[in-house]
Amino acid sequence: MIKYIKQVSKKFKSQKSSPVWLVQFLPIEEQIKIIRKALGMSQVQLAKKLDFSSNVPIVKMEKGQIENPTIDTLKKYAEALGCELLVRFVPKKEIEKMVDEQAEKKAREIVSLSVGNSAMELQKPDDDVIEDEIEELKYDLMHKKRSRIWN
Repeated sequence: MIKYIKQVSKKFKSQKSSPVWLVQFLPIEEQIKIIRKALGMSQVQLAKKLDFSSNVPIVKMEKGQIENPTIDTLKKYAEALGCELLVRFVPKKEIEKMVDEQAEKKAREIVSLSVGNSAMELQKPDDDVIEDEIEELKYDLMHKKRSRIWN
């Protein structure tokens, strides 16, 4: 299972390890305007490529006045501009790190319940024993029951 996480982590690079151009946020309307201008295309010309009767939708799109354009609409704009539309999930941090952190959090939560009960009976284990239990439980959660870390 851990091997799978490593494979997925390689395919889904975190923002930190992704190229700047991929993670740098630029509103869609800005992208359309910049690419259109770089191509030397007027709003009227883009409207014609999109089979619009006027350039009003282009003006509205570039001003950000069209809220939540559909994927189909964005695909049409991309095609008209000679571009590909990419929709990607870019993890905020490495997937391995997210799983590790969540497993640790869950293990600490479970062990703290056990330690709380032991403390009530005046049998609280040493801190070293507690940390060992957390590490063992974390390992089990990550390798055997990963879905439990999100409960």
